[in-house]
Amino acid sequence: MQNLTYSEPKSNAGKPKEIAKKLGQVFTPAKIADQMVSELLSNVDEWKGAIVIDPCVGEGALPKALKRAGLSEYILKSFDIDPNVALVSDNWIQQNIAKASKVICDDFLKVAKDDSEKWDVVIANPPYIRQEWIDDKLDYQTSAKDKYSISIPGSANLYVYFIIKLIMGLREGGAFSIIVYDSWTHTRYGRWLVEFLNMNCNKLKSIPVQNTPFEGHLIDATIIAGIRSSKQDASGILKIIDRSVLRGFSGFTPLLSEYHTKRGLRLKQASFFMGNESDIALNGATLFIKKPSKIKGLLVNSKHKESALLIPVKGEPCSKVTAELRRRMESAQKEPEKNQSILNWLQKRPEYWERHPPAPKAPILFNYYFRTRPRHIYNPEMIEYADNYYGVTPTNGLPHAAAFALLNSTSVVMEFQECSRRQGNGLQKLQLFEYREAWVPSASIFSVEKVNQLVLLGNQLASGIEIDSEIVNKIDEIIYEASGYYHELEPKKIADKIMTYWSSKG
Repeated sequence: MQNLTYSEPKSNAGKPKEIAKKLGQVFTPAKIADQMVSELLSNVDEWKGAIVIDPCVGEGALPKALKRAGLSEYILKSFDIDPNVALVSDNWIQQNIAKASKVICDDFLKVAKDDSEKWDVVIANPPYIRQEWIDDKLDYQTSAKDKYSISIPGSANLYVYFIIKLIMGLREGGAFSIIVYDSWTHTRYGRWLVEFLNMNCNKLKSIPVQNTPFEGHLIDATIIAGIRSSKQDASGILKIIDRSVLRGFSGFTPLLSEYHTKRGLRLKQASFFMGNESDIALNGATLFIKKPSKIKGLLVNSKHKESALLIPVKGEPCSKVTAELRRRMESAQKEPEKNQSILNWLQKRPEYWERHPPAPKAPILFNYYFRTRPRHIYNPEMIEYADNYYGVTPTNGLPHAAAFALLNSTSVVMEFQECSRRQGNGLQKLQLFEYREAWVPSASIFSVEKVNQLVLLGNQLASGIEIDSEIVNKIDEIIYEASGYYHELEPKKIADKIMTYWSSKG
């Protein structure tokens, strides 16, 4: 093979097709718009002649809220990339706001580049677009770097780029009120954004807006308000809330300090590469863990019924796997709508379309999406796994079964629940960095005798179809005793508390 760089080609597979979703439009309800304006009122001393920026005016909810508040004599400059809503908003704005410029129908991140112009007030509901769907991400990153010497994380949602430009364009003492989704600090780039705001702003406030206020979207929201300031005041900064329930207890430590974790292999197109147990003998497939529904209970055994057709990036491929993949490709080309991802690879990375990086192996797996009790799966056969799992390997000397027992204990389950974030409709997600930073019992607090007991309990737990509460209670007792009999970790107390999280014992 040629010595080429393995990289994923840009693809529209999975990208939203509806205009509103493609543009990240989530329009602001009037009640929230009024609250956003209310936050501005305490930070803006003079509205007369103030330049007010709305970078994504949408249906005009924020200018309408300014009018309802009785504000006037400010100069409104608004933008929207959608020509239809821009036209509707402009008609209303020109009739109702005396000193308003015509709504500019363009991408705000690409216009208003005159660095000499500073605005006085920002009110914004920026678009919500995941990083992999941002068409001009490199241009936006380059612009921020060139203009502000700011390196925006590549994983950032599009709204982050808007906030950077809006804040950097504010004059000293200028005020802003911006709405984002509720879990904005639950990501690494969200924490980066907190640091940016703390360095460049003052009188910062983060106001939660609950009860899923955006129609058709199962998310809560947060209003971020403050003033642009080069002088920091410790009383006016944002602090990331520590959601850990185990931090501070003696004998507990961040998971990353005693466990190696790795997300599983992302298949180019799961439906194309996945198979069953018969594909192993017939087509050279590899045992592979993908669907949680294929795992009965808490144990992955050697008779697991999933496989994947995997060819390494380098080296000679298995002839059986190659033949089956090419047969599947012939079928895929007859149904292009169902096979956009793999056909995109074939077209743009023909040298790699059938190959994958090595799939990781780990003795313990964790599915980071959950609706009920989060659970770890024992994988003693070290079967390779997909990217909907984190693989966990103890580096603290604990036998795998003992570590499996501890990670399914009630105190650790509580920790994961508290550190996770809502996805809507009862679904929770634990980001990898959140998972790694969650606190768990340290191996150092357990005697050899207790470790042996944990091994026995771990094996017993893995043999069951469901979480056995009696076994978990024994694991909890061992942690309770080894950590020093903390009242807050008393097994019955935490067992009662955990039941308040979910409607069933699961």
